Amino acid sequence: MRDEKTSMRGQADRPTQQLFPGALGANHLVHACVVCSDFDRSFAFYTGVLGAAPVTPPFDLDVGDSLGNFLGFSGNSKCKVVFLRWGEDASFIELQQYYDPGTRIARTTKDMGLARFALRVDRIEAALDWVRAQNIEIVGGAGAWEFTLPSGLRRRGFSVRDPDGTLVELIEYGEYSGPT
Repeated sequence: MRDEKTSMRGQADRPTQQLFPGALGANHLVHACVVCSDFDRSFAFYTGVLGAAPVTPPFDLDVGDSLGNFLGFSGNSKCKVVFLRWGEDASFIELQQYYDPGTRIARTTKDMGLARFALRVDRIEAALDWVRAQNIEIVGGAGAWEFTLPSGLRRRGFSVRDPDGTLVELIEYGEYSGPT
């Protein structure tokens, strides 16, 4: 009998089908990391406004030399961490606050690196109403944008910023509107 490890999603880790045979072999986005300046404020935003659910309780992580090197910095550090997700079988956000923070970098979505991430919502108007009721500023104005991809798929959405300025898109998937 094979011994299977259990993933954070509570399912047995197992190989999945490669979408692009011969490529790297990646088949799922595991997580993205958002470093914040005020853990409690950001935790409240991601759970209270955006509706994320904690996968783990918040915990302190000692980042030693080896993990620090893996993450791109040298020396020891310590941070507070929580894993947050939307849905049962979803990628997650690793929300972190370092106790000895690095430099804040002013960014726009045109700057190099991770510029934004998006969450799918069922009804864009309900999401707009909710965000407005929370007194969260809508980036670029008061309403949702709408566009059709070259494939004919329609999208509606809007963007907000988290407490440290990370852009979060909220997107409703529409019906196919291409040629029949």
